[in-house]
Amino acid sequence: MKEGEQLVDSKQAIMEASMKLMETKDFNSITIREIAVEAGVNVAAINYHFGNKTKLFNLLMEKYWEEMMTFYRELLEAKEITMDIAIAFGVKVLKFELRSTGILRSEQVMYQQYGIDEATKTRIHVQMQALSRLVLHLHKGLNQEEVFAKVLMVASSLSCPGFWTELTDRYVTELDTFAKVYVRNVMEAI
Repeated sequence: MKEGEQLVDSKQAIMEASMKLMETKDFNSITIREIAVEAGVNVAAINYHFGNKTKLFNLLMEKYWEEMMTFYRELLEAKEITMDIAIAFGVKVLKFELRSTGILRSEQVMYQQYGIDEATKTRIHVQMQALSRLVLHLHKGLNQEEVFAKVLMVASSLSCPGFWTELTDRYVTELDTFAKVYVRNVMEAI
């Protein structure tokens, strides 16, 4: 393996290790040493590739939101939204968030400390547009307040799993089945 390939591999390993650790812990609770051990690199490699833990976290958040926003854009671009499409969308979002609870927890703390930046406001707007479209396809003739109430129900139900890994690891034996049942219940309840 060439030196450039090793650098790319170690950078990727660090990012994957960080995401794995953040399945159950927020970023502030994870040490650089833990990341290095999980990635199979030395601590200096993290500083070399990312500068510091905060810069690594910011990059991971960008990647997280980039992927998450593809789900919402797909929903916005769908010609029609049926119950099956709504459930498939919800399952993707739920399972993605269950793999990313540390990001959600870390981001929530960041917003409480520093407020919401313009990029986040834009993401929230896209999410609200997509979920409004979903609600309006499933329920015709709602007024603005009813749509918003249902949008919040869906958004809260799908993004609430900030603590769910602790529960799903203990109570759920088959995640795919659970996600489908849970999301179907959410979509039918709105």
